[in-house]
Amino acid sequence: MFELYLLRPGAVKALDDPMVKRILPRYVKIVRDQAIANFQLAKRIEFKPTKKSSVANLWKIHSRLMKKFYETRDKVDGGKLKLKNLKKSSLLDLKIKLTEEIMKSCELCERKCHVNRMKDEKGVCRVGKECLISSEFMHMGEESHIVPSHTIFFMGCTLHCQFCQNWSISQWFESGHEISPKELALGIDRRRKEGARNVNWVGGEPTPSLFCILKTLKFCEVNVPVIWNSNFYMSEKTMQILDGIVDMYLSDFKYGNDKCGLRLSKVPKYFDVC
Repeated sequence: MFELYLLRPGAVKALDDPMVKRILPRYVKIVRDQAIANFQLAKRIEFKPTKKSSVANLWKIHSRLMKKFYETRDKVDGGKLKLKNLKKSSLLDLKIKLTEEIMKSCELCERKCHVNRMKDEKGVCRVGKECLISSEFMHMGEESHIVPSHTIFFMGCTLHCQFCQNWSISQWFESGHEISPKELALGIDRRRKEGARNVNWVGGEPTPSLFCILKTLKFCEVNVPVIWNSNFYMSEKTMQILDGIVDMYLSDFKYGNDKCGLRLSKVPKYFDVC
């Protein structure tokens, strides 16, 4: 807190700002441990896998469990149900399984390269199946209601922006370093106890690393808001997976037309997708 006073004095009382409390009421409550982060609830929505379940059937189950997720969240938020009384089987496990299936012919983003990333084949983003990060630290440069933010920078990106401020990460001028989901989760638990208001997935771009992120959250023990800090050039399937996991979205919306996206970021249909 002393560091916060020195570096970002405006952030100290940012969570009491009437506009922040009106727009992001659940986020504020999770930061203060007055509500449960989405991913912790998703870990306790019961899912019973069967060997005969097709991918199409898994998506139907996912749709049904998402309804149960929001019903359960309302009960927990309203004090009608305690988290300790929920089973630790898992809607999150189902989301991990569906992400694995998507990655076998990858369409996590709208480029839809259809490479088999579970066999470490790589598309435009050049991300395989392993968890590769550039760095993680307590970020003090985000919006006042977000800092201190435990920011995790993933390697690779779905865009090729000429003006990228993290070009060494996004375009692989760094090699990154591999980290296991369990090790990354321990770091998130530690940073939360050190005063992080959230865990902030960024890069590069977090979308190609969705599989790693979900597996990491499975090992997280702390209650911490999840921020998805993204260029939002992702598929609808990815958005369905993120629903019930993310507590706040930060969209890095770059262009108001497709022409600029193609010229400056080498990406088709940017505006329509985002």
